[in-house]
Amino acid sequence: MAQGSSSGSSWSKKFEFQKSFIENKGQFIIPNYFGNPSDVLFAVDHGGTKIYFTKKGITYALLETTKKSKDARETERERRKEFRSPEEHIRHEKEEHELKVKADQVTMLWQNANPNVEIEGDGSTSDYHSYTIKQVNGEFKIVSNVHGFKKITYKNIYPNIDIDYVLSEKGGLKYSLTLHPGADASLVKMVYNSHVSLKSNGDIHIDTKFGNIVDHAPLTFYQQNAYSIITSAFIKTGNTISFQLSNYDHTKTVVIDPWTQTPAFATNWDCVWECERDGAGNVYIIGGVNPMQLLKYNSAGAIQWTYNTPYDTSAWLGTVATDNAGNSYVTNGSLAKITKVNAAGALVWANNSTGNSDEYWSMAFNCDQTKLIVGGTTGFFGSPPVLKGAIFDVDINTGVPTNTQTIAYGSVISFPPSLQEVRSIAHSNGKYYFLSQDSIGYVNCTPTPSIYKDKSTYSLDYKCENFRFDNSGIMAIKANGNFLYTQNGTHVHKRSLATGAILDTALIPGGASSMSVGKYRVENTGIDIDDCGNVYVGSKNALIKYDANLNLLGQSTTLYNVYDVQVTTNGDVIVCGSTGNSANPVRTGYIEVINMSACNTMTQNCCSITGINEQNQLANHVSVYPNPNNGEFNIDYSFLIEGQEIILIDMLGKEVKRFILENTKGLKSVNVSDLSNGIYSYKIQNKQDILLIGKISINK
Repeated sequence: MAQGSSSGSSWSKKFEFQKSFIENKGQFIIPNYFGNPSDVLFAVDHGGTKIYFTKKGITYALLETTKKSKDARETERERRKEFRSPEEHIRHEKEEHELKVKADQVTMLWQNANPNVEIEGDGSTSDYHSYTIKQVNGEFKIVSNVHGFKKITYKNIYPNIDIDYVLSEKGGLKYSLTLHPGADASLVKMVYNSHVSLKSNGDIHIDTKFGNIVDHAPLTFYQQNAYSIITSAFIKTGNTISFQLSNYDHTKTVVIDPWTQTPAFATNWDCVWECERDGAGNVYIIGGVNPMQLLKYNSAGAIQWTYNTPYDTSAWLGTVATDNAGNSYVTNGSLAKITKVNAAGALVWANNSTGNSDEYWSMAFNCDQTKLIVGGTTGFFGSPPVLKGAIFDVDINTGVPTNTQTIAYGSVISFPPSLQEVRSIAHSNGKYYFLSQDSIGYVNCTPTPSIYKDKSTYSLDYKCENFRFDNSGIMAIKANGNFLYTQNGTHVHKRSLATGAILDTALIPGGASSMSVGKYRVENTGIDIDDCGNVYVGSKNALIKYDANLNLLGQSTTLYNVYDVQVTTNGDVIVCGSTGNSANPVRTGYIEVINMSACNTMTQNCCSITGINEQNQLANHVSVYPNPNNGEFNIDYSFLIEGQEIILIDMLGKEVKRFILENTKGLKSVNVSDLSNGIYSYKIQNKQDILLIGKISINK
């Protein structure tokens, strides 16, 4: 079919903080040293900028966190470094987590104001906010279903004077003083704890480490006639600001209307990392970093709620999966943690006690969404030390990992480090398909539980720093009942469900991947399949649609690099991502729903044995590593019964080696260095079944 375009965007939103004054239910606390000794009643929460409103005044809390800068030479040196021990590798990882933190605060107090002033919220927003906050003692505080307001009012803060605050569409904080008949404007005095200067244009500048907070010169007028201007100005006495008005009619209501702008941070973290959907077509995203937030939109694009996770870049960010009922599971990548948030945006549980070396980078459900399968990493310990790619079976009721299946082994002390982790995972018909740095495979539940693995040809890099800070997950694999599809930034591949072998290849228009020390960092990801077998892939500037044989059907241009793709209802496809990359000082995240004339979402069939939990109950587990090798490799195995053996077969189908695996569990070292270099098939079998078929490469 000829290339075409989509029928347009159903809706599109930028990732941004909500313009509202959020009621404080215990989630906002001003430290004592901020000089505002009163409880927070409302706050503007814009991540690095928070504005707290108390009865005594207002505090601006400014926080900027950036990664410590490294030049290209230093980065290359680190990539080539050979770690002598797992502890050294862990220390290096910890150093990479360290952030450059810059903070400041400015407090303004009302002088001689009404100590019993009431602050009222007006115009409740339709969306709301929830928080899980890590406290000093390490415990978590949960605050749910908190509403925001479009306006707050200090009622009678001075005799016959009210002060309204709204958030300006131009950015910043807009406030207005309402002088009711008989009011005295000279009573209003704002005392700052920072240096204040009065500029020639009448603006007030308040010093911060990030630049000035600017209070623009006031515009004053009669409330019933905005065109009847009253001359007015700020008066500065030390760090105290007051107002001066020319003669006016004190029997009428007057409005003094300044506008405050806070410093704008250059941030490359206002991005959307992943998108999900529920059975009703609602859209869920994770974005930002301080903290990482989970947001829900309805199918028409209206924001429903924002959940502030306890995760940020003090540890590496993780991934999200949403079920048909609207429950979302959000992870911290390293060290592994997971929370469950229900469809109403409230925390159901948080599990923060997973293994000391576990990492969670990708997630998928089984066919009926009764199991959560998490791809990631485990290891670091042992002799020799290894970093093992792993698939975790996580209890959806508690977040506790009930079983861990190792699928790949890597070394942290080799050069270059042969690190292994499950970068991407997907489920189809009882199989859990995975991508690691260099491999593709699946955990199979029928007819006999086993693991299949082969080379992917992708040679993925350790992380994805070119598009996402501190994360190793990518949305790059999907399967249906006919084929397996993967993408590596530049190409999409149709593969065999049985072997992962590439059957067809198509170029991704506008796709990209960067190379560093022979490894690839994908610059765009995202892949999904509809129920007709059409394939949808993200590039750096478009959503691409292919048929099942990877013939290009059409595309829809985006203003951003696509990171995730989800087929949803009514012919639509959910797309999300961000402009720029990790080197850019300013980035913008987007969530968009595009009409691509898509078929329905995929349906899944369940097999009789549906997960890693059952596989381990049957006690059949095999890992062969390293692969490739120099003729020496290990077989890590655990079986229900004795009597297994491994058979090596050359490319002509001739059996060349056979070894007995003693006992039901063990680690067997195998030396076949007398064999010629090349690719050999192997199978592990007993008298009843073949448990595993795979390939191994000998390169001496």
